Amino acid sequence: MFSFRNYVFGAFCFLVSCGSTQTDQPLLLRALAGISPPGESGVAAPNVEQLKAALTPAILAQINIPVILAQVPERDAVALLTKVGANQEVDTYLSADGISISLRDGMIVATRGLGFDLVRADTARPLAAVMAPPQTISRAYDHLDGENHLISVAYECSYVKISSRQTKETCSSPQQRFENVYQHNQAGKIINSRQWVSPQIGWVIIELIQ
Repeated sequence: MFSFRNYVFGAFCFLVSCGSTQTDQPLLLRALAGISPPGESGVAAPNVEQLKAALTPAILAQINIPVILAQVPERDAVALLTKVGANQEVDTYLSADGISISLRDGMIVATRGLGFDLVRADTARPLAAVMAPPQTISRAYDHLDGENHLISVAYECSYVKISSRQTKETCSSPQQRFENVYQHNQAGKIINSRQWVSPQIGWVIIELIQ
């Protein structure tokens, strides 16, 4: 059966092998392979700075689709995810092992394949607050628990500017407190961020590569 994720992985293998950075093949392919914990993949996560250096303009030009670099610190894991679709201003990025992250202007809307996933998150008001701090709003996160039951939690979130294009979001509920950091470009799109997903996953660090 045809698998799009296998096609993406195969195409990336072809592009890297035909490019000028053949010595970086293992690094790039390991990063594309997914963001599962090292115990599941059998190898440690590649060094992020080495990986970014390996993504030369020539390689990115050959890929020729939007790419994000995602890190999950709790799992000591890193991966490249490529854009596979867009629906109502939400862009979905997929890794070769089937893990997906959906973003609206760079803010996480949902994840799939990580376990204890974020099914849905409020983004409209949080995005506005990130671009115009200081303010405080309520936002909701819907998670899956260990038995695939949906749990909805409301958080009180405050936003403060920490530089001209960087905002910190602090959210709390009776059971949970977390901080996110967003860096945006002049157009108002988040390009670098550290975003909380769930108590079991923790934070995902996302960088828009192209």
